[in-house]
Amino acid sequence: MVQRPPPPAQAIDAERREELRRRVFLTGILIHGPAKLTVDCTIRDLTDSGARVRLGAPDDLSQPLMLLICRSGDAFAGEIAWRRGDEIGLSFSRQCDLNAPLTGRAKTGRRLWIERSAR
Repeated sequence: MVQRPPPPAQAIDAERREELRRRVFLTGILIHGPAKLTVDCTIRDLTDSGARVRLGAPDDLSQPLMLLICRSGDAFAGEIAWRRGDEIGLSFSRQCDLNAPLTGRAKTGRRLWIERSAR
């Protein structure tokens, strides 16, 4: 009997994924922790329920966090699902409407989005 090599990890991950990933290359900002600290990131994959982002360097991110997509102004509240080096997987709990009356992290997200859009 011929032994086959195990399937690549990507194939296994794809089988567990409920949604299709969209490969993207978008600029984002992570707003995290009680102090609303910010970290620039690159969004590499995106689904309705999460994202894979790459940080410029490993960073100690604290919960809760929000991902702001700079181009569109879309913002998502969520948490870290996994971490590998300078990449993290995010699981979204809800989408935030930055045009609605806001408080806390979402208000910071809208301010950052307006500042980035003005450049």
